[in-house]
Amino acid sequence: MAYNKLNPLYHMRKEKTMILLYKVDPFDGVSVEKYAFLHPLSAILLAMFDGKKTQREVIKHFSYICDLQEEEGEKIVSELLRQMKKNIGDDLLIESNAKGSQDHRYDPAQFIIPKDEIKLGAFRLDAPLMLSYDVTHKCMRRCIYCYAENEFSRSFNLLPLSRVKEVLTEAKQLGVHGILFGGGDPFARRDFISILEHAIALKLRYFVSTKAFLSRQTCRRLKAVGLERIQVSIDSADRAMADFLTGSKGYFDQVVRTIQNLQDVGIEVSCKAVVTSFNVEGIPELCEFLAGLGIKTIRVTGYGRSIYRHSDALFASAEQLRRLQDRLDAFKQSHPDIRMVVGGFTIEESLLTPQQRQKRFSRRAACTAGRQGLHILPDGKVTLCEQLPSREEFVMGDLSRESLREIWNSDKVRAWLFPDKELFKGTLCYECPDFIECNTGKGRCYRNAYNLFRSPFAPVPECPYLEQVVRFS
Repeated sequence: MAYNKLNPLYHMRKEKTMILLYKVDPFDGVSVEKYAFLHPLSAILLAMFDGKKTQREVIKHFSYICDLQEEEGEKIVSELLRQMKKNIGDDLLIESNAKGSQDHRYDPAQFIIPKDEIKLGAFRLDAPLMLSYDVTHKCMRRCIYCYAENEFSRSFNLLPLSRVKEVLTEAKQLGVHGILFGGGDPFARRDFISILEHAIALKLRYFVSTKAFLSRQTCRRLKAVGLERIQVSIDSADRAMADFLTGSKGYFDQVVRTIQNLQDVGIEVSCKAVVTSFNVEGIPELCEFLAGLGIKTIRVTGYGRSIYRHSDALFASAEQLRRLQDRLDAFKQSHPDIRMVVGGFTIEESLLTPQQRQKRFSRRAACTAGRQGLHILPDGKVTLCEQLPSREEFVMGDLSRESLREIWNSDKVRAWLFPDKELFKGTLCYECPDFIECNTGKGRCYRNAYNLFRSPFAPVPECPYLEQVVRFS
C-alpha cells in the first residue's frame, strides 16, 4: 500500500496572514527556487500527507475537520490539489513505500489562521527565508574568475563569535530556512568550525563551499560537529590548468587530498566547476575524473560578469557552450547514478529576436534581494546581495547593534524594494511604462544593473527595451 507525503523539496512556513510554500534547490538544500502563498486550508491539507496516511485516509480526516460529507470532501481535496499543482507547476505529493517515511512533518494545527486575518498575495515575507554570510573576505586562492571583493574590500573587524551565534539563534527563531556560508573562503576564519557547529546544533540548514585544503584532522573535527555534506570546487582534471585558474600552485593536488580526506571520514562531497574559455574543452574529462573519485553530485556553471576581475576573454563562445552541453548530456546518460546540475550557459542577447528577449525577460527569476533573504558581511553589516559592493550606500543595517528582524523591517530595505523613480532619472527606466511592474513585481537584479552601468538604479542587461544589446552572462 502506498503512503503519500509532501515532496521533500517543498517546505511550508506560517506567516501572519497566509502560509508560505517554497521549493529549495536540490543541489544545496538552502537556496529557494520558487515560492507561493497558500490559503491555510490548503496548507492544513498538505500537512495531513505525512507519510502515514493514504489519500483516502486524508480525505476522511479532512472531511471531518471541515464538517463535510466524505463525498463532498473528496471533491474539495481533489480541487485543492489540482489548483496547487497548476499554480506551482510541480507535483507536491509523492508516494512513499514505507509508512511514516515523511522527510519533514508538520502539525496541521500550526497552520490555523483566524478567518478575518487571512490575506493572500502579500508582497513581502514576515522574515527572511534564507541568509548568505561572508564569514570572512580572506581567501587562500586567487581565482581568475572570482566575483568576490577579497583584496579589493575595505578592512573588516570580524563580528565576534558570540554575536554570530546570537544572530544564528535569532534566525532559527524567525523561521529562516537555511544559511549559505561563503566569503572569501569560510575556512579562512579560524573559528568557522565553531560557527558551523552552532548552526548545525540549531538544525539550521546550511551550505558550505570551499577551496581550502582540509587535513584529515580537520575533517574528523567537521564530522564530529555534525557536518554531513560540503561542496569542493575544482575546475579541471589537468593539474596545471587547475592551478592556473585558482592562481594557486599545488591546488590540484591539495583539492584531491581534501576530497579524499572528507570521504574517508564519511562526509558527502559535491563538486563545482566554473566554465571559462580556458577550461571549457576539458570539463567532460573533469566529470569523468570526479566520477572516478566517487563524487555523486557535480555542478557545472558558466562564468559570469563581475565587478572586480571581469574580462570578456573568460567567456566561452556560444559554439563551445553548445558543444559542451551535448557532451554533458552524453555524460549524464552514461552515468545515471551521478546528479549533474548545469546552469549559467546564457545565449548572447544579441542572438535573440526582440520577441524572444521580451519572453525571456518576462520569465526571469524573481530577485531575492530583500524579498527572500539578506546578505551578512564579515563585520555584521547587512546588504541585499552578496555581489554588490560593501560600500555604505548598499548597507541596510548592522547586526553588531541591530537584530535581524529590525533590519528586515527597516525603512531602508523597503526603500530599495519600492525605489523612488527619481533615482532613475536619465536612464531608460525613468520613462519606461513598465517601471512599477518591473520594480515591485519580480524586481530588477540590482547586481546585474550595477555590473553593467555601475549604478543599481539602471536597466538590467536583459531588459528588452535596451537598444544596444550588451553581452551578459
